[in-house]
Amino acid sequence: ATAAYGAGIPESVFWDTTPLSANPHWGYRGNIDGWWGNTDDYGIYPEALAPTLNANGFAADVFYGLGDPAALTARLDAGVPTLVWLGFWGDTAVTLDDAGVYTVAAGEHVVVAYGYDGDGVYVSDPASGTMKFFAWDHFLAMWNVLDGMSLGVAPA
Repeated sequence: ATAAYGAGIPESVFWDTTPLSANPHWGYRGNIDGWWGNTDDYGIYPEALAPTLNANGFAADVFYGLGDPAALTARLDAGVPTLVWLGFWGDTAVTLDDAGVYTVAAGEHVVVAYGYDGDGVYVSDPASGTMKFFAWDHFLAMWNVLDGMSLGVAPA
């Protein structure tokens, strides 16, 4: 999302500044180079990305849609690219309590929403380097797996 504004923050900056944690709200869960799709080498949630974004000239806007796309469409209408956490394998969510209480979902994947229309949402997938389109019903089903977890990114 930072690259939408010119030179983005290099991935190495996030690696160097983001702690490891069993709880992905607090840091990176697992091995960043591990296999995709599982819950051991899992990933990270927006709360753990926000400090690095804020320290590098961006304003991180963490929000949860909770089934209502209005918060997402408002940010997209304002031109704010927004990371969205999607359950690509359906609702595989499980709640864990080994480092506070948190939820993980096998097959969770983060993409950047950059637009929408009456039919659905347009995203950029950084893993594949492709642009994708998801119809609203499909998008909302995937987005709601983690309560509409999102991170708007704008210049500070």
